[in-house]
Order: sequence, then structure tokens, then C-alpha cells
Amino acid sequence: MMKRLLLFLLIIPLTSSSQTISYYNIYSNLIDKNFLEWKINTDSVTSVIVVNALTKFTINSELTEIIDDMINNNDKSIYNFIRFYDKPIDILNNNEFKILLNDFKTKLTKKTELSADSFKCKVPVRIVKKERIERIFGKKIFNNSDRAWKKFNKEYLTNQGYYEFSNVAYSENFAIVYVVHRANPLNGKGELEFFKKENGNWNRMANYGIWFN
Repeated sequence: MMKRLLLFLLIIPLTSSSQTISYYNIYSNLIDKNFLEWKINTDSVTSVIVVNALTKFTINSELTEIIDDMINNNDKSIYNFIRFYDKPIDILNNNEFKILLNDFKTKLTKKTELSADSFKCKVPVRIVKKERIERIFGKKIFNNSDRAWKKFNKEYLTNQGYYEFSNVAYSENFAIVYVVHRANPLNGKGELEFFKKENGNWNRMANYGIWFN
């Protein structure tokens, strides 16, 4: 009995550490892919701003309603708006994926302390507290005023905006994360990113756009 308990206690930290490494790899992958898709020369970017938790602008009823619709398969048209990077998979009728969506929903608003040094992207990361972002952009949801953005850019010396990441939810074969990138008053998006584990690596499988401007 004692041997089993010791083995269990040893496995927990190893699993937790492995998942921590995985979600930093996922975050870094998404940042690098964004630079690539926007054809931005990373040599000209001094740093990337990552908020330490989802802001109040990001968590909204639309997001949770879409997750509920995916779990319950209430809206059949949702599948048509999932963009697959490779061969489509009927994930909304996959039991493992549905269980994962439920787990993701419970983890969505939980705060995880982030370490800038743990990111592996091509550009150095700076962590900014969400309270500071909320103060700069005020109380209004999606406050995209030029004044707020000028204040942000002046304070953080960047023209690349900032990123927000939810916690990553994992199952044996899939992973889900919600990522937000706001670059300027006219350029922002919030997306669910879906990953599939292949040969020990988490590869981007698909995404679903929640909002954009």
C-alpha cells in the first residue's frame, strides 16, 4: 500500500510538469504561427506582450454559449465554421472530445501564473498583469479607442498589441485553448484552437473563430 502511494505521489508532479511544458509549447507555437501568417519579420520585433490571465473583455456569454452548443451539439451549423488545417474530423460527435470540452469550460477562467522564460517562441515574451490591461482600456468591452491604444503602445513600446491565453485542457488525443490577439483598434480576434496529439507532438488540428474586428 505504501509503495503504491509513493508511486502515485511521484507520478503526479511528472504529469503536471509535462503538461506545463506542453502548454508553453502550444502558446509559443500560436505566437510564431501568427507572425508567420501576418508575414511579420520577427527581427524587427523586440518583445511580445502576453497577459497573465484572460481579461474581462475576453470572457463573454457568446464564448460560453458556443462551447455549450458544441458540447450538446445544439447547432449543427457550427461544424461548418470549424476550419481544419488538414483532414476534417467529426470532433463534435467524438465522446473524448465532448468530455474535453466540458473540462475546458471549467478551466477557462482559472488563472495560471505564467513565466516569460518558459515561452519558446522566436521573440522574447513580457508578461503583463490583466488588471493593468483593464485599466488602460477602461471598463467598456472591446474599448478600441485610439487614445487607449496610444497609451498601451507608449507604455510597452510595441506595435504588435497583446495576447491572452486560457488554460489548456488536455485529453489523451486532443487539446483545446482559447487565444486572443489584439493588435490595434481595427485588428483583433478571439479563437478556439484545437490540437491533436500525433507521434508525441501536439499539432494544430483546427480552429473556430469566436469574434474578430
